[in-house]
Amino acid sequence: MLYAYRSQFRIPLPLPMSHDELRLQLEHILKNARLVTLLQPVLDLVEGRVMAYEALSRGPSNSPLHAPEALFRVAAQHGLLPA
Repeated sequence: MLYAYRSQFRIPLPLPMSHDELRLQLEHILKNARLVTLLQPVLDLVEGRVMAYEALSRGPSNSPLHAPEALFRVAAQHGLLPA
């Protein structure tokens, strides 16, 4: 499967842990509030103002779920994302 992100393409790589280990990692991250969410402004360059904010959430930097793609893929596999 190939994902397009603006002008770049990424192929999701297999994660180095079993399905159950990843579920336990995700549960630990959620229970201990280890997610980091950053907000980035979306600017209207013509008007020179902030139109909105986009959010990027990551797992802990020492986790296989650090990258948003991995974090949200595992969350989706375990039914933790809204439909």
